[in-house]
Amino acid sequence: MSAGGPRPPTPTISVSERDIHIDRLLAESKAALEGGRLEAAAQAAEIATRINPLRGDAWIYLCAALDELGSADLEVCIADALRHLGDEHPLSAALNADRARSLMVRGRWQEAADLARKTARRADLGPQQHNTLGSVFPQIGLYAEGLHHAQLGADGLPNGPKAFYTLGTANRYLGREVEARNAFDRVLELKRGDSLALASLAAMTKARSDKNHVAELQEAIGTTTDPESSARLHHALFKELDDLGRHQEAWPALVEGARHARSVFPFDMQDRIDRTSALIETFPPAAFTDIGTQPSFKRPRPIFIFGLPRSGTTLTERIFAAHSRVTALGETPFFLRAVKHALGYEKATSLAPADVRASRNLDWSTVANVYLKNIAFLLEGADMFSEKTPHNYDFAGPIALAFPEAAMVHVRRAPMDSLFGTYRLLFGEGGYHWSYAFSDLTENYRQYRRIMDHWRACLGDRLVEVTLEELVKNPEPEIRRLLAGAGLDFEPACLSPEKNSSGVSTASATQIRQPINSQGVGRWRAYAEQLEPLRAELERDGFVDRNGDPIWN
Repeated sequence: MSAGGPRPPTPTISVSERDIHIDRLLAESKAALEGGRLEAAAQAAEIATRINPLRGDAWIYLCAALDELGSADLEVCIADALRHLGDEHPLSAALNADRARSLMVRGRWQEAADLARKTARRADLGPQQHNTLGSVFPQIGLYAEGLHHAQLGADGLPNGPKAFYTLGTANRYLGREVEARNAFDRVLELKRGDSLALASLAAMTKARSDKNHVAELQEAIGTTTDPESSARLHHALFKELDDLGRHQEAWPALVEGARHARSVFPFDMQDRIDRTSALIETFPPAAFTDIGTQPSFKRPRPIFIFGLPRSGTTLTERIFAAHSRVTALGETPFFLRAVKHALGYEKATSLAPADVRASRNLDWSTVANVYLKNIAFLLEGADMFSEKTPHNYDFAGPIALAFPEAAMVHVRRAPMDSLFGTYRLLFGEGGYHWSYAFSDLTENYRQYRRIMDHWRACLGDRLVEVTLEELVKNPEPEIRRLLAGAGLDFEPACLSPEKNSSGVSTASATQIRQPINSQGVGRWRAYAEQLEPLRAELERDGFVDRNGDPIWN
């Protein structure tokens, strides 16, 4: 499918014959879309756009099919449609909103923000376009703007479950839990058993014996045929049964959820191992001896926070975000995107081993400038900012080369709690696909310890390390040490990160609204019997002792 490619000549036919032919093609496209035959739907709609590129409905069907396919041609298709139809066409608002979403999905956040804001100023926006913008803005860190449009979308679509899911998500990211629950409950009124709403409610609410969704989750599991929905529902069922202390029932639900997740999100561990080897080979300690500590010109100073998922990176960033000098960006794809750009690629996926080796002689100041350009819309003039993308632990060395002035903060957590924390969650598309099998969990942990041992040798004192258990046990001295390591004076507000009302879109969106606490410490022990194969493997590697307690270097 090539929506933007050369169009072959179309036979000359009368206007009436042409319209009848197009109507027939679009009927075929609609039927194919409804039947899940996406390639056929796209093909029929594309022929219609060739016959008459001024038929807006043909473009809508083509873009919808490409969107469902996850095709890279979607943005080209939308751009073609806008070029043919013009900005005054009644469908242009919808197309621009969809294009902003496509840009966001492809990691082009700056362009997505510019287009979404331009589209938001239009007077002809309908509730569906507000709903689209309500999902785009929060995903690029513009939470308040997202909530505004999500509310307008739900107001205009009172019987639209997708609109209320968007509204619930926008509220949840901003810590508005009552409003979020009300919106997700409305989704379930409109669409019984909706997996997204049930999973969201399970994630943000502690189940009680008199108020839970166990029966609804079990019913939905029994009716769904979609593996991803099944994975989502099983993980949510585990969460609620775990809340209720019904551990023997909870564990099989988690195992089944992980099985479905692994079928939907396969993972190549050998590529992960090879990339670690390539990083160690390409960036030896000698590469860091003469990098200096300051760039050649004044620019915002970054604090890069990284560690395994569920290790406390979000809490650590919220501590920094409470400081008057720091603007928090959350998780972004922009460092990898800047490296890919320098290598001549546009996709923001992880670097392959060959890409790592090819990056040996990159101009790292150029990489830094591309990164800063991509995040400029989020900085709003800030002179210090934090980014907490967990998997940046793989790229701590390249980050240090690009930003010699950056604070590099590594967050550690006891291996059993960290790995159980990832296993018990469904991260979905773009997440941590190694987290759904014990064998992948242990091998990924080996590679994590291996690469962090290497960066520790390369970066020395530049690497500021904090252990989550120590942070929650002795918050003030640890927070003072963290701030000092980043060149910041202590501010009392950093002791109460839960009071920060800014948005968070990670799996920790609910937990970080609570004061610093030790509730998650040792949580894996409720499932010690089931997790014994994982513990035994980590003990063999020297990462934990026979009790499952951590052994640090």
